[in-house]
Amino acid sequence: MRLIALAVLSLPLAAQAAPSLSIEGECPGLMTINITGLTPGANMTMLFSAGLGEGAIPAGGCRGTVTGLDPVRWAMTMPDVDGDGTMTFNPFMPESACGKHVQIMDSTDCSLSNIVTIGEDEGEAPLACGGHVDPVLGGCWYTSPSTATSCDTVCADHGGVDLETLQHTGNDIGFHFWPSKADGGDWETIECSSTDNNTNWGANGAAPNVSWTHSACHVNCSCNE
Repeated sequence: MRLIALAVLSLPLAAQAAPSLSIEGECPGLMTINITGLTPGANMTMLFSAGLGEGAIPAGGCRGTVTGLDPVRWAMTMPDVDGDGTMTFNPFMPESACGKHVQIMDSTDCSLSNIVTIGEDEGEAPLACGGHVDPVLGGCWYTSPSTATSCDTVCADHGGVDLETLQHTGNDIGFHFWPSKADGGDWETIECSSTDNNTNWGANGAAPNVSWTHSACHVNCSCNE
């Protein structure tokens, strides 16, 4: 019986999708924050920062987890009281919050959401876009919260990949999300903000390979919403 129990415990668990974050409304003012993809019943930790980078969680059960923010600050921790893996709330954002970057962490498995900038590009972004609307390229852009992730995966919860705006040349999107990285040349069909040489590598203008991944790349992807 003991051997049987051990065999059952060793079975792999199904992978939990990363959280997804959107923030809508005008800043300063009343805004709507929507979070999906949490582990049901988990605690949600909202992180914020004035800067982007690769700051690590300094303490707690998720200590050492590398975020997309630098420096990393805690805004709040809330339980998923309904147990359905989603949260919606409507805080008033003061002027001091406008322009800050926000990322959600699932405190159960330490997974991270996309990054959203509060009140960014008001008047230009479609209401359905929870990411960055680029004033030149257009599109609704996200950077992957971890390396070795494809644009197919990044855009799975954002209406799928927008191939029209994803196909471009340069690394402007990388510099939006990762302004402290070095300027690299045009490399693959997808922009790569690398961790091994700390460089924003540009897209080369060819038809995008939306399943492309690299172990050292945060991919920068245009999604439909």
